Amino acid sequence: MQRGTDPECRFFQYFADQGHYQEPGTSRQGIYAVAPSGKLLGSVNNLDPKVVRELLVDAIKQWDRIEEEEKHMPPESELAPTHRWEHSYPENGLTLRSYSRDLPADGNVSAEPSLRWNRDHTWFTAEELRMWLPEDPKPGAVHSVPQLLVDRLTRFHIVDHVNGQTLPFHSSEVADSKLTITITQVDGPTVSFEVHGETIGNTDGTWRMDPATEFANLAPTRKRPHGLRTRVWGDGTFDAETRAFTRFDMVALGVRWGGTRFNGRRRRANDSPIGFAFELAPDTPAGKIAPAFAGSEYATWVKLPDKKSP
Repeated sequence: MQRGTDPECRFFQYFADQGHYQEPGTSRQGIYAVAPSGKLLGSVNNLDPKVVRELLVDAIKQWDRIEEEEKHMPPESELAPTHRWEHSYPENGLTLRSYSRDLPADGNVSAEPSLRWNRDHTWFTAEELRMWLPEDPKPGAVHSVPQLLVDRLTRFHIVDHVNGQTLPFHSSEVADSKLTITITQVDGPTVSFEVHGETIGNTDGTWRMDPATEFANLAPTRKRPHGLRTRVWGDGTFDAETRAFTRFDMVALGVRWGGTRFNGRRRRANDSPIGFAFELAPDTPAGKIAPAFAGSEYATWVKLPDKKSP
């Protein structure tokens, strides 16, 4: 949205460049109140509810004061994007919603939870969905989840992004990660299973990914060693008739260390506990938001933007 050139991106840039960050090349993160015409009614980069409320109250007052022609775009206006990552949403696949959060250092589950957390979505195609289970899911069957799926989960989703943007791992940095599925029960078309395993991501901080990736701007300006190790547990159910998961709950608990350029760990470079929770994403527009690293070697079937587009 900040650097793209299609109509949707230019519309965003038009009002965002008038907001709280006006210096060229700086962040455009924040909350914007905008008329459908693109007229900026106010903006702020603050999560304090009182500050946001003041922004909205003032924006409504401005809306009431502006002329009618300033409120709406001409009917012939066309803002359809030429590319969105959501265009690659894997229909009939497996989509997980994930949450990450810092955990208490002493493991006290009754301690006040950290207010730092993040959320993401994990995508697998219909073909990849079936790869999670054995071909003949009988009770007691143990299935090693293909490395293709384990690598995607570890490289792009079990990453230290609680405090801010981080780097995905290179495939060579997660080679020791593994997951297994054990079939616990088969009741008609319903297949119950458990998930066990571990993930390991460890890097000396060197950027080893394609320099043309959409996220090469996150590449470190110097080496920043970091890593993350977790143990994984989970369970769920699969409907063999509809070929869809009806429940998929999984947690990954472990430790993180080091930091990256933008992930806010400069003062917490030492080991500290971290946790991730995964669940089925709802079949709603909000459940189809693209993974944070969709454009970063995520999968060959993800459509990339046309760099030659005007």
